[in-house]
This record gives sequence, C-alpha cells and structure tokens, in this order.
Amino acid sequence: MDLAAFNNFLDKTISKEVYKGSAELLVNGEEFFPHFLVNANQAKHSIFIRLYIFTTDMYSLSLADMLKRKSNEGTDVRVMVDELNSLLNNKKTPAYYSQDYVMPKSIASYLKKKSKVKVRKRLNTWATFDHSKVVIIDRDLAYTGGMNFGEEYRYQWHDMMVALRGPVVGKLVKNFYEAWSFNGIGGDFSAAYRKIFSKKSRPENAEKPGMINIRLLYTQPQEAQIFKAQIEAIKRAQKRIYIQNAYFSDDRIVKHLIEARHRGVDVRVILPSENDISIMAKNNIAMANKLFRNGIKVYFYNGMSHVKAALYDGWAIVGSANFDKMSLFINNEMSLGIDDPAFVKQLETRLFEKDFTDSELMTEEIEMNWAWQIVGALTNQL
Repeated sequence: MDLAAFNNFLDKTISKEVYKGSAELLVNGEEFFPHFLVNANQAKHSIFIRLYIFTTDMYSLSLADMLKRKSNEGTDVRVMVDELNSLLNNKKTPAYYSQDYVMPKSIASYLKKKSKVKVRKRLNTWATFDHSKVVIIDRDLAYTGGMNFGEEYRYQWHDMMVALRGPVVGKLVKNFYEAWSFNGIGGDFSAAYRKIFSKKSRPENAEKPGMINIRLLYTQPQEAQIFKAQIEAIKRAQKRIYIQNAYFSDDRIVKHLIEARHRGVDVRVILPSENDISIMAKNNIAMANKLFRNGIKVYFYNGMSHVKAALYDGWAIVGSANFDKMSLFINNEMSLGIDDPAFVKQLETRLFEKDFTDSELMTEEIEMNWAWQIVGALTNQL
C-alpha cells in the first residue's frame, strides 16, 4: 500500500482529523485495568468516562467505589453510559460474588449515592447506541478501544485498549464535553453551543518529540468513516490484511476481502471460538465458511475475543467498532488509524502473531443446519 496516497485519500474524502500523540497497547484486562487504576488514583483534577456498558458486578462496583472516593476528594468525576445496554447488562448474574453481595438497581444510582460523581445516560434515540469507549484522566491521559467496565473484561475476555497522550487527548476531551452537553439539558443546542463557544473543550496538550500521527475516525448517523476507510484500505492492500473482530456480519467487507485474496494478498481473520451473543456466533461460522472457501485463513481464538483491530499492510486501525452494520453505519463509534511503523510492529507482534499461535486454524468447512443458515442471513442485516 502506498501510505502517502492512502492518507491523501483519507484527508480528501473522509476526514483530516489527525493529531500528534503517543500510543501504547494494553492487551487484556490484566494490563489495562491496573494501568487505569494507578493513574485514576493519582488524578488531581478530573476523570471522564464514556462507556457502552458499566456493569454492577463486584469488580465494577470496586471501580465505582474508587470513582466515588475521588469525587468526594474534589476530583471532577463524570460518567456517561449507554442507557439501554447498561440496564440490560446490570441484570446479568455475576460470575464472581460473595454471600454479602447485593446487586444495585443501576450503576447510575450507585455512583451518585453519597458521592459527587456526575452521571449522564446516553438515550437510545432512533435505536442508536453510543458504543464508544473513552476514559480520560486529568485531560492528559486517555484510553480507548474495546473494553467496557465489567468482570468479563477484567478477568475473562481477550480485549485491548490503547493509552494515549499528547494533543490527541485534547481532542478527545473536546469530544467528551460535546457528548456530555448533548446528553444533558438542551441536547443538540447545548452541544452546538459547547462546540462553538466553550474554551473548556479546546485542546491544550503539548506536542513532544517522538509523538506520532493518530487519525480519528468515527461512525455516526450519516457518517460511516470507519467503514469507508477500511474498505479503501482493503482495496489498496498489496501484501497482508490481518483482522480480529468478535462480530463479523457485513457482506461488503467480506466481498472485498475475497477480492483481495484473489489478487494474492495474505488475508487472515481471527474470530472468537466462544461468543457472548449466540446469534452472532452462528453468523460468524457462516462467514468463516465463506472466507475459507475463498482461500482466506480463518482462526478461532481460544475463548471470547472482543478485540476490534486490523492491519492493512503498514496501516493499523483499532477502536470500538465491530464488523457489523450497527457499528459501521448506525452507532456512535471511534477508531484510531495509525501508520507509524513502530506501532504497527507492536500490534503485529503483541496481538496478531501471538493470537495466530493461540488460535486454531480452520482446516475444513463447519457443518451448518438449515436453521443456522437462516439465522446467518438474518444477522447479515444487523
């Protein structure tokens, strides 16, 4: 892939949102959550959290207790969650709990009780969801990727976040304030006022030597930047395409991957061998069969992988978006596009090469009954 030409395409046809910053991979809960806790406990000014799901299991409540304590010590703690999905996930029975554990009715009420934590819920207008995950500490350090707050992300699932510093964090702060305003009194008008007039939301972080270019890409209603960028990357890839995603149901992505393989590109896809959504598990098998028939290497990760990452030659993209129509066209999503060779190498070795080894390579088609095939056809619409 000609990276200069590809970036020029992105600038002209999708977005010029490129900021300087540093990017560090944090693979699995054992890396992300301790990193977050150390820095959150040291926060002096603010902790901003924007999540799809904040569950009420014991581990999540321990995070909530820390946030409540920090708010009472004077830290500005703000939490935004997607209303419907936090509500649905709060009904799940935790895997780990003690006899004295009492599940709260909602994480919002728990966070606000005897604390100064500010909580806002993202309303699911027109059946859209805020699926992005962004955590910002002291307007200086940000995390984004696939992880919500829950015991499965800490202990059970394979997932990944990226720790960011530099001017890119200033932009994420700005995005947070706009979303915060949108989900408060005034909605669109409040968000527009914030975007135009508020000095608080302006980037402040200084660029430092060695920082790399980080491109911000979004899915928002009527704006499918993440989809468009990856379709173009697939078309331009010459040597390799590595993808890992939990929910793989978009036919256009599959079509272009097959075309890439037919022109000689090394195309590899990692899917989870276990899936938290049964209907998507069946769809993944249908997609795996289709990819396998066309010479694409399909791997099944040993367990539930919730990672959303891809490498297209020397361009990496990581973030919150699945390969389904909800994430690519409807939900609020954010991904990072990075062409820095060191970061690309880090993603290649720490994630993909390790996961190819830890996964089972598909060697024959998986038998599906007629009911599964119908399910797969229906899921392609999601």
